Amino acid sequence: MPCRFQNTTGFQAACGDLSVPEDRSDTDSPTITLHVAVFKALTSSPAPDPIVYLDGGPGVATLEFVSFGFDDVFLPYLQDRDVVFFDQRGVGLSEPSLACPEVVEVTKEILDVGPTVDEAVDRELEAWEACRDRLLAEGVDLATYNSAASAADVADLQRALGYESWNLLGGSYGSRLALTVMRDAPDGLRAAILDSVYPPHRSLIEEAPASFDRALDLLFESCADDGVCAVEHPELRERLFALVDRLDADPVEVSILDVFDGTTLDVSLDGTALISLVGWGLHSPDDIAVIPRMIDEIEFGDDTIVSELGSNLLALLGIGSGGMASSVQCHEEVPFSTPEGYAAAIEPFPEFSEFFAGRLDVGPAVFELCELWPAGFGGDIENEPVTSDLPALVLAGQFDPATPPSWGRSATETLTNSYFFEFPAMGHGASLHECPQSMAVEFLQNPTTEPDSSCIADMPTIAFAA
Repeated sequence: MPCRFQNTTGFQAACGDLSVPEDRSDTDSPTITLHVAVFKALTSSPAPDPIVYLDGGPGVATLEFVSFGFDDVFLPYLQDRDVVFFDQRGVGLSEPSLACPEVVEVTKEILDVGPTVDEAVDRELEAWEACRDRLLAEGVDLATYNSAASAADVADLQRALGYESWNLLGGSYGSRLALTVMRDAPDGLRAAILDSVYPPHRSLIEEAPASFDRALDLLFESCADDGVCAVEHPELRERLFALVDRLDADPVEVSILDVFDGTTLDVSLDGTALISLVGWGLHSPDDIAVIPRMIDEIEFGDDTIVSELGSNLLALLGIGSGGMASSVQCHEEVPFSTPEGYAAAIEPFPEFSEFFAGRLDVGPAVFELCELWPAGFGGDIENEPVTSDLPALVLAGQFDPATPPSWGRSATETLTNSYFFEFPAMGHGASLHECPQSMAVEFLQNPTTEPDSSCIADMPTIAFAA
């Protein structure tokens, strides 16, 4: 079967569709299809155990974007192993798609108009309701799109491809899915690489404010400890929150590029939007490096860096399946948090209250979203740590604002054959650097032996822009 995505990696891929039951508890369930691509190892004598890549989000489309950064991210693994990619159920080129263009369109409108937080949340909830109604009318069972179902899909995929053994590579939500595979379908697993770990027993919602504050404090401390940054960008915390107050009182208009259609979108930059950009910037070392200069620029009416980060953030709207994300989170994450628990979590951080109030993924509005999204309930097992003796390499980025290093350490407490490493100056997605990548490749060669971590001492610190 020809690949249904544009492959610009320079390497050939064998593609196909895998049919799986939509509802695995129903013997008469209709089937859904997962689009799959296998990139063959570059050696003539590859290792018999390939890697299957589990993407994040939840809901990030894999295959349409696999070519972006392929050499940097996946080529090291392809030297001696096949690498298997697929779009998870409900995502990307798999069918049906649970993408919610209704929500994407409303989100863009909100960016342009700049309504109050309450007004924005109300409009987004209406869009989610419209997406729900359309998917239900199409016959989609929203309660069957979750991590346990996807883990069973992974096991089916391994059998269909004929691999007796393979390795898991999952980052962010992909690590959560990998842990679920280790829990539910361990047969045929050889080892797992878990990057930016999102373990089921940690609360994405009730820990989000503290996780964000930790990463932001690290940014301020790192700038103050850096000779150039301390001089060029003094009193960063005070100036950031003064700027947040100023923009809340008097927002400015900024133009950002939509990389998918080439159009330019005029957005209202208020204090909440600025905090969103800073939070997004904390995911990447390159972006962390320019946050202090961005604050300087905004103070003097320059929107160059704001426009660049804003364009990157806008692009995230076009690479995922919002419906799949909601089904997963409402099925297995939100049931274990409460509005009262969130209120207690945000109370120590009033400076972030408006920022989180407008978020339908980890803010208080997520409870309203899940009331209207019929995702079912995964059961108490989805709030318990995963216990496994499978060899696991657990990686964490020092600055990660979403899945902090403490989550990786917590996951290893019940992974009895695991190795944990935290990498300086890295954000969300630690394995993108040469050092952790080389350790991951070494780990796959012999997963029962701790990989050499001496390269960590030579990793650079954040190179703050002057």
